[in-house]
Amino acid sequence: MRTKYGIPVDKIQAIWDAENPYIDEPGFADTRKIVPPAQFQSLCTEPRTMHFLLKPTEEGTAELDSLPPPVPLAQNPDLIPGRLTLHMYEEMISRRWSDTFIGQPLALRTLGEMRRLILAYAKQNNYQYCIVDTSPSLGPLNKVALSTVDAFLVPCAPDLFSLYGVRNIGNSLQRWSHEFKTLYTLHAFFAPCSPRKRRDATHLTASALA
Repeated sequence: MRTKYGIPVDKIQAIWDAENPYIDEPGFADTRKIVPPAQFQSLCTEPRTMHFLLKPTEEGTAELDSLPPPVPLAQNPDLIPGRLTLHMYEEMISRRWSDTFIGQPLALRTLGEMRRLILAYAKQNNYQYCIVDTSPSLGPLNKVALSTVDAFLVPCAPDLFSLYGVRNIGNSLQRWSHEFKTLYTLHAFFAPCSPRKRRDATHLTASALA
């Protein structure tokens, strides 16, 4: 939603169209093989979507050499555009979730890549805050997003649906916290739901993703 109202539609379409061969067929790795290096580097000098940034992890290939720039919205706020195809990455989270408990490197990378990108953009652009605008669901992608941020806000109205929605989120967070604590105990993941514990455990990700 934030992409729709933050960027003109024609600019969104131009960003998406340029990425289509990397997101759909033939895919990120295969497209890079047939595209001249200079053309790919030129592509990465323009803003790219979050799915484009996550696609190498989705396919299990090498990360980007450098971060594409964000879209400047005003003097201070920037935006990394979204993309409707992000459900493909969510499906990969579901497939690889159980492998994190045995320390499988690609599974760990899949769960941790979103936070790694956020931290990398924050460092590169001196951001004080990074806001992840999620969909109103409790699927695998939002499970990772909500469990790896430092805090979250739930916009709601004083009605029955919001009351049960907030309760549902609370119950889900308790279950997720238990799962992430189990992973942390197994030294398999870096981001338990406590920011203080996460600060002490970030080195586990670096070693797992190296």
